[in-house]
Amino acid sequence: MKANKMNLIEVKWGGAFTLLELLVVIAIIAILASLLLPVLSAAKKRAAQAACINDLNQLGLGLHMYIDDSSGIFPGMASQHSGFQAADLLADERRGPPG
Repeated sequence: MKANKMNLIEVKWGGAFTLLELLVVIAIIAILASLLLPVLSAAKKRAAQAACINDLNQLGLGLHMYIDDSSGIFPGMASQHSGFQAADLLADERRGPPG
C-alpha cells in the first residue's frame, strides 16, 4: 500500500515546475527585492555621509599641520598682497627675512 502511494506522488510531481509555480516564485523574488532596495539606498546615503565626514576631518588635520609648520599663519593670511606673491615665500613678518 505504501509503495502504491509513493508511485502516485512521483507520477503527480513529475519533476518539473508548472508555469503558475514559476510565476509565484518570480513574484516572491520581486517582492523581496522591492523590500531590499530602500535598505540599500539608506546604506548608500550613510556611506556618503561617512566619506564626507572623513574628508572634512582630513581637511581639518591638513589645516592644523599647515598652521603648525607656518608658525601660526593661516593659509589665507600667507600673502600680504592680493593673490599669490613669490616674495611671501621668502620672508615672513614673524620670522624676519630669510638667512
